[in-house]
Amino acid sequence: MNRRTINMFPKFLLRRWHMFFWMITATSVFFWVILLAKRRHETQVVLNNGLYGRKLRDEGHQPGNPHLKKPLMKIENSELHKTIMNASKLLTNQLFENLPMDKIGLIYKDILNWSHIVSDDELDPLLNRHKFAYHLTTSTCRDGSPDILIFVHSGCDHFAKRQLVRKTWGSVKTVRGLSFRTVFMLGETRNQTLQKVIETESLLRGDIVQGNFADTYKNLTYKHIMSLGWILKECPAIKLIVKLDDDTMLNTYNLVDYFHLPGAKDRLLYCSVYYRQGPLRHNRTKWYVSPSEYPFQKFPNYCEGFGYVMSPDVARSLYKASEDARYFWVDDVYVTGILTLKVGLTLSDFIGGFSYKRDATSNMNIKRAMFMSGVRNWESMWNDIFPNVTSV
Repeated sequence: MNRRTINMFPKFLLRRWHMFFWMITATSVFFWVILLAKRRHETQVVLNNGLYGRKLRDEGHQPGNPHLKKPLMKIENSELHKTIMNASKLLTNQLFENLPMDKIGLIYKDILNWSHIVSDDELDPLLNRHKFAYHLTTSTCRDGSPDILIFVHSGCDHFAKRQLVRKTWGSVKTVRGLSFRTVFMLGETRNQTLQKVIETESLLRGDIVQGNFADTYKNLTYKHIMSLGWILKECPAIKLIVKLDDDTMLNTYNLVDYFHLPGAKDRLLYCSVYYRQGPLRHNRTKWYVSPSEYPFQKFPNYCEGFGYVMSPDVARSLYKASEDARYFWVDDVYVTGILTLKVGLTLSDFIGGFSYKRDATSNMNIKRAMFMSGVRNWESMWNDIFPNVTSV
């Protein structure tokens, strides 16, 4: 190559710089599109397998089995696929590899060691020392303790959802001799106008408890532990505790039928159990859990958070266990997973006839469901459960 050719090469690059720029840009974009598509496909396979497995199990087509060795077949039914994809709360799940029990035991031991607080300096004033204060509270249990206390996690501005509860299943106070009371659990808001509306609602309805922490998604663990503490102090004579999210409907009649089933009702935590799941590590979702927040690839078995049933002795044990358990913001995992692991409690999974209905497209008999989430028309469904219900 002669000197003239060498001298002309930079000039050629300068004249064609835009062509090289777009070639490099297009290659980079193509690479990232392929990478993101691959990750999305892998995540979707995980979700479809896990959700479809639970769907089959709920409808009695497949026995509960936490040790599935093969991924379930691809979903062909478009309606069922739509139903499953709408169940967005389940996005925190991943399939668990088949591990031997001794390996699982070591993982659980590591989780307990990590969660245990050994220094007083690490104790959280609210979570561990239980120094909760209440901007608002209610005398629900002081006026005569109910048999069943239902506490509902609700947001400060969820007025319509709370009203729907009061107009439907929350309007029922007694079923076959068992009395019910419902309490809404809130955190605090800095919006003074919103706070005044909540105070007015509390004055009119008398069913709100508001704690001294910000009402945010990552403070749900505070709300959960506060709820247990408030119930144990204010309602010591109750026979059963039910936890709900405010977008979940409760079939109180099905609950009473379950209560009257033979068998002991102590050491009871009855729920839809997630077996051997792991944290979601994709940081573009609100369910993202970083390794610094939770360093393990697996969770203990825990309850799906939309609704569960608990005996008072279990509430007492879990509340006590939180005194030296490290804060973790995924409240379902913390309360019904880490704390139950700590106290040695085995979760009771839903049984047929006393389970849950995911949404209105499911063909499950709603009178044989205890919880219903994703319901589009609450009042219509409630009338199907009990046509003569009296609204507030």
